[in-house]
Amino acid sequence: MAGEAEIDRMRHIGNARRGYKHTEEAKARIGRANAIALRGRPGTKHSQATKNKLSDAHRGKILSEEHKEKIRQSLIGKTIGSEVRSKISAAVKAQWVKRKGAHYASS
Repeated sequence: MAGEAEIDRMRHIGNARRGYKHTEEAKARIGRANAIALRGRPGTKHSQATKNKLSDAHRGKILSEEHKEKIRQSLIGKTIGSEVRSKISAAVKAQWVKRKGAHYASS
């Protein structure tokens, strides 16, 4: 257990910066730093190489049943528009042809 002198020392350290006022310039710098920490780097985009690395890192990841249920609940009631649905269909068909061969494309 800390002695009386140790407790006084801790109180002194705790009170050392109490009442300190940051300048407006310092407040602005702190605000910018916090914004970057909270939102990342707004206005910047990942390169295609970075996107590929992220994709590879998440591929094959096993999700818990609880996580799957949360995803399912979040998607209930959401609909996909016909334009988006046709784009998805075309992309899936293109992947199928790429994997299985061009002779599947005609049927």
